[in-house]
Amino acid sequence: MSDFEKYRDTLIQEISNSINSIVLNLNTLNRSLHNSIQVSKEFDNVSDLWANFYSGLKKESGQQEPEEENEVEGQQDTQGSQEA
Repeated sequence: MSDFEKYRDTLIQEISNSINSIVLNLNTLNRSLHNSIQVSKEFDNVSDLWANFYSGLKKESGQQEPEEENEVEGQQDTQGSQEA
């Protein structure tokens, strides 16, 4: 076997080892991402609960704001009629 063939075989072996290492690390990353997704799915119910809570607060504050605006407009109308 020539020096070239020995060197080529050595390089091929190193490349093969590197590719195996990459595949192993990608599998580890895949498992980690999968676990992260599973954990985030567990928080969906909690997230929906808080979203409903905040939307309820927005509805309540949204209903009060127009009433306050009507009171302010009513006060301005009475002031305008008193000035005339």
